[in-house]
Amino acid sequence: MELPFSIPVLAAIVAVVLVAMLFALRRGGPRDLIRPPPGLGRDGRARSAPPPSMRAAALPADVEAEVRALLGAGRKIDAIKLVRAATGLGLGEAKDLVERM
Repeated sequence: MELPFSIPVLAAIVAVVLVAMLFALRRGGPRDLIRPPPGLGRDGRARSAPPPSMRAAALPADVEAEVRALLGAGRKIDAIKLVRAATGLGLGEAKDLVERM
């Protein structure tokens, strides 16, 4: 039985696409869904690094109010993301800060 010419060509194209997707996935590595992209704030715009004094200090009042609202709505992960974006704290430090609220 002879296969039509289009079936092997289609199989080759699918194989090339799958190999290309595999290489793209490996090159990019796994994505961290908790940490915001480096250098970006929660609004997606570039931000400068917070001063070291802000890392140890309490949250600004408006951010703290928003974090408390998120916690009240049961959105703990979003609250941690907000704290990280506003202060530049690490994941563990931001989680501890949110849990103390």
